[in-house]
Amino acid sequence: MTDGPVLRALFRAHLWLSARLLPVLVGRRDFESVLKLAPLRSPAPYRDLPWTYIVQRVNRTVRRP
Repeated sequence: MTDGPVLRALFRAHLWLSARLLPVLVGRRDFESVLKLAPLRSPAPYRDLPWTYIVQRVNRTVRRP
């Protein structure tokens, strides 16, 4: 995939959904069970996005829950 508007929109949607679901998924679990939620090997579909864009979007999403 190349960096484009579709990839950026997909990244923003995935980031937004992940930020909203994370508190529900983590809840009152202990740290070990939270770590089990993380995949050991995951695809990197957003590899072509510039790191500055990723940092900017993550900071904005975290700032405005």
